[in-house]
Amino acid sequence: MDILVCVKAVPVTAQVQLDGQLYLRRDGVKLQWNLADESALEAALQLKGTAGSVTVLTMGPAKLEEPLRELLARGADRAVLLTDPAMA
Repeated sequence: MDILVCVKAVPVTAQVQLDGQLYLRRDGVKLQWNLADESALEAALQLKGTAGSVTVLTMGPAKLEEPLRELLARGADRAVLLTDPAMA
């Protein structure tokens, strides 16, 4: 069984601040994986069995490459990062 898990990096909630237009200020804010997405990854790893694979997919800036490696270390077989300013 091949499984795709979509994950999203979200700001650590204790550090969230808004600018004058009510947009999140992301500069200097630590990111973490959405807790529900982490649970989905764990479920996928349990479901894949010995012959399957798990791919994690996220969209965001290049700085997410290192956190994606963490998900590979947890057992994901592949990681895909979509990066394009048009998606901001």
